[in-house]
Amino acid sequence: MRHRHYYFIRHALPVNDAGPFHLSIYDRDMLGKVDEPLSEKGKQQAKALKNTMYNLGIERIVSSTRKRAMETAAIISAATGIPYDTRFVRLDEISLGSIPVTKNILMRTVMSRHWPAMMHRLMDQALIFGLTLYYFFMWRIGKTRGGERLSEINRKVDEMLRVLDALPETRIAVVGHAGWISFLAVKIMGGSLWHFIRLSRLDNCAITRIDANGRGNYEIRYFARSPRSLR
Repeated sequence: MRHRHYYFIRHALPVNDAGPFHLSIYDRDMLGKVDEPLSEKGKQQAKALKNTMYNLGIERIVSSTRKRAMETAAIISAATGIPYDTRFVRLDEISLGSIPVTKNILMRTVMSRHWPAMMHRLMDQALIFGLTLYYFFMWRIGKTRGGERLSEINRKVDEMLRVLDALPETRIAVVGHAGWISFLAVKIMGGSLWHFIRLSRLDNCAITRIDANGRGNYEIRYFARSPRSLR
């Protein structure tokens, strides 16, 4: 059986991520409830993937059912002519649940709009990274509300990999979400907390390559690479 190559692409920049950080939107995102279209910058990011898709030899594009993923995939397909006609609920973003952190004094200080603009952008980036890890650890110890169980996440990932294995094409671009791709990578690497910390950062349109042998074995060839590095 031929080896297969799956290129998991985080969607391009959506409207909700294009402006200042808002904790309420982030919290809804962790619940998997945010479903926004691409921003204008995101549309340009998706179009810029054209040459990368050609260079990788992509034969088919699939995506989650969320607007930001579907729109990213559709733009890539329109720019390249690569078929895109399949949307999978199994690829929808994972829910870690919600945490009541808005009343935290430190959180309010970090999010204050009185910081200088450049400092505020840096604080936003640090806050998003720190919150992602915080939500994950709280989810692991059962402190979040409304999140999926690890067994549900692993089942979703396994089912999606089997779907990809059954497709006739062997080089497939899969447009999805940061959390989902991180959990996929962590699962393949053994599921440790350290792996999640190391693999929790994905920029928009970052590409992760997973190789499959068609017999249920998977290997990470690279994680969250910039499209520019793959030209």
